[in-house]
Amino acid sequence: AAAAVVGAMAAAAETKRGAAADPPRASRDWSVCGIDRLELPRLGISFSRGGSKKRAFSSPVPGDAKTKGNALHDESHTQKLECEEHAGLFLSARRSPALDALLSGLPHALVLEARDGDLKVLLPAGAAPRPALDRVVEISEEDSGAPGAKQKRGPSTTKDLAVVAAEEAAAVGTKGFGTDTVLDRWDHAWIRNANAFGGGHYVYPVHSSHAVLEATSLASALYLCLLRFLARRYADVCKLADLCVSESLPTPEEAQLWSAFAGVAYDPAPDACAARLRLSVAAFGTPAETLLCWDVEPELASYVATWRHVGAACRLPANEERELLDSCSQEALKSPLIANRASYL
Repeated sequence: AAAAVVGAMAAAAETKRGAAADPPRASRDWSVCGIDRLELPRLGISFSRGGSKKRAFSSPVPGDAKTKGNALHDESHTQKLECEEHAGLFLSARRSPALDALLSGLPHALVLEARDGDLKVLLPAGAAPRPALDRVVEISEEDSGAPGAKQKRGPSTTKDLAVVAAEEAAAVGTKGFGTDTVLDRWDHAWIRNANAFGGGHYVYPVHSSHAVLEATSLASALYLCLLRFLARRYADVCKLADLCVSESLPTPEEAQLWSAFAGVAYDPAPDACAARLRLSVAAFGTPAETLLCWDVEPELASYVATWRHVGAACRLPANEERELLDSCSQEALKSPLIANRASYL
């Protein structure tokens, strides 16, 4: 919703600039107010008005006889909302079908544009992505089986996110697959780590085809990967998993992102199982391996059993499968399913 508001403000600012370039129209249109400065303190960025006196190509104002059929006009009054923290980038109102598809599952994204027309997408680091749950699950003394709790209901405590996700997964299996995501902006520990190490936001360059977002750091890759997983864009998750590799000790920001994958640990889709294994391969042999809450052996057994239903874009290469098989215990390798797969590879 915030991204939509900022986008509307950017469009309003461009409308105001178009009105300023045509005094007769501006004198009759008082419905649009000017925007001189826009501050987003949670993201750690701000935008202010800046101008250029060059002539450039621009879309004509609908119904304006002076610009109808002629896209070239004087931009001496053009002033854009430019980002003060990222020089040369300004809020953009550009949209296209390809860009809309790219931003699917990113409801809080801001589109920024450079002077040469290149686009970038900004995502707030302080918004923690969570799976949308249908109900609040609580533990009480009665539920936990504590002595003397049969007739008395004790104080409740919130369950761990992984436990809640596990219980909700059973309901998801009967109701269909949902893609609703909750952006938790009140997790103070998450916000503190994001602001301390990531500056409060991530910036992703957009490929010229408007089909790919490029991650420039491990934290930004993990955050985008988590959002794609929650949106059930498994092929994108598998591509991003190759960028989630680091042998160094995770920072608190990176650690909380790795732990947040607990929200997708129980997605029963075959492609989701393959995506989890791709993340396990990325974290294999690194300190981040212990932050993933799922066990590799059951995931690998499920992957082998449903291999024919896994999409081509999500299937593991043979070398990664062998790496996972080598990490399995001798007891797991005795399973006929796993043993046959190991012999095949």
